[in-house]
Amino acid sequence: MTVGNRRNWDEMCEVIKWHNHLHDCCIDTLNRLLREKPVNRKKTRELVMLDRSELDVSEETWTTEMLWSLLDESQRVDDPPDRFDRAVVVLRWKGIDYLMDGRRRVNYWHRNLIPGPHRVLVVHESTK
Repeated sequence: MTVGNRRNWDEMCEVIKWHNHLHDCCIDTLNRLLREKPVNRKKTRELVMLDRSELDVSEETWTTEMLWSLLDESQRVDDPPDRFDRAVVVLRWKGIDYLMDGRRRVNYWHRNLIPGPHRVLVVHESTK
């Protein structure tokens, strides 16, 4: 793993750690979030178990509309974000993008016509 990938992985784990249950590690949290989110359950036809050794994290910039397209109707809320200083986390698995963290920020940006670009940490299958 390159230094950049390791730094992105560490940052992504820091962003999603508030989702941890008890003593979840980062990969356990990603697996649970993938199974729990309503939009993800509709898209995921098979039970996926992500394995850390098969994943990398890269940094991208996305527009608000790109991020908004990942939200299911039930995820569109007026709740204010807790923070604005973190990247959004997206999982790209088998050609499908899943919003893992950043729902309230995306709603805020959409509601307030803030087009971006926004930092996105994309967890994806390793090309090794």
